[in-house]
Amino acid sequence: MEIEIQNLFSTPISVSDFYSQSIDDEIESCISSLKFSTNDYFDTLNTKTSGSVITSNVIEEYQLLNLKQHIINNLRIYSQQVSGCNFNFNIKTSWVTKTPPGHFIQTHHHQSSMISGVYYHEVPENSGDIYFRSNDKMMETSPFFMRAQDYYVRSLKGRMILFPSWIDHGVRSNNSNKDRISISFNIII
Repeated sequence: MEIEIQNLFSTPISVSDFYSQSIDDEIESCISSLKFSTNDYFDTLNTKTSGSVITSNVIEEYQLLNLKQHIINNLRIYSQQVSGCNFNFNIKTSWVTKTPPGHFIQTHHHQSSMISGVYYHEVPENSGDIYFRSNDKMMETSPFFMRAQDYYVRSLKGRMILFPSWIDHGVRSNNSNKDRISISFNIII
């Protein structure tokens, strides 16, 4: 007897690696103009869960045109592979996250957007990888179906990751002695 097991309801995540000096230069210019705030806060375990974050639409405000084009190109490929359709994408919000040593980004999701993404600008060795957490409650509660709930994607300089905004995600602790710097964004159509 042959049995076929089908995994239903997969979550499409796009991972692409592309380093560009022009994107790097744009981001460096932007970062040198920003004034980072310190938003340290503590969870119930009294652990630092956030680095310094600037929120706004930095891609538009600082005219990060090469990065914007790179994002749009990746979104076109992502949407074609996921839905077979072409959409007109708009960057609703974007921000720079500067995560200092010892900090991490707690599990969260994004509302009021369709696709979210991150572009890694500076990623010291051991500065923490992004993870995506399953929303499947059966995986949490059933010993029969239980398996690891977190799927990790290595954070690398020049890496862009696109994912549905509703999926829970976070970034593990920065165990290096330098800041990890990324640009995150939310997309609408």
